[in-house]
Amino acid sequence: MVILPLIILLTFLSPPLLAHQGGETRALKEEAESYLPQAYRVVGTQASGGLSGVVMVLGGRPVKEALVYVKDVSQGKDFSAAGPLVLDQRDKLFVPHVLVVPVGSTVELRNSDPEMHNLHASSVKNPAFNEGMPESSTSLLKRFEQVEVVRLGCDLHQEMCAWIVVRDNPYYALTGKDGRFNIADIPPGTYKLSLWHEDLDKEQRPSFTTEVTVETDATLEVDFYLTPK
Repeated sequence: MVILPLIILLTFLSPPLLAHQGGETRALKEEAESYLPQAYRVVGTQASGGLSGVVMVLGGRPVKEALVYVKDVSQGKDFSAAGPLVLDQRDKLFVPHVLVVPVGSTVELRNSDPEMHNLHASSVKNPAFNEGMPESSTSLLKRFEQVEVVRLGCDLHQEMCAWIVVRDNPYYALTGKDGRFNIADIPPGTYKLSLWHEDLDKEQRPSFTTEVTVETDATLEVDFYLTPK
């Protein structure tokens, strides 16, 4: 299982979290995620900047499937799903492990395994659900109307876990195996940049936030370093 070494590693992670910008390293403050509905406007992005960097454990180990996202952006590039939003169950794994979707999206939930699963979604702002899915069954369609991180599991196979992260603007990136992220076409301005990963905190899984300023035709490098216990 590809993600196993990562999960073992991150089980031992805890705050503080550090961000490094242009030679300055500072502790990030913990901030509860809040959401006020707002209209997102699609505008031209000729005058824009970007953010890039890496998420790593101190000592040089990259962190995969960490979500880095910009908060409170009211306008910018088009914000729609690039294709069908599908979360499948294959070989007793959720594929993908982390799925990021625009607010208001409908996600198709599948069971491609030759055995029954029980799809259990734990959420606060979006409707929770707990439904059986027979082997190779037809899909379930679920709509997510509120910004939230939703955990999915299977009550029949406790080792199965996935996350649907609902966002209200397109300025986010999920890190790959190298821990790197890149967020482009951001309107110039000062924003809050947040980091989420499933193992940052076992009970509340908060996001950690720092302030960044995006300038036209410039890319700001922001590196996140996680310190082990």
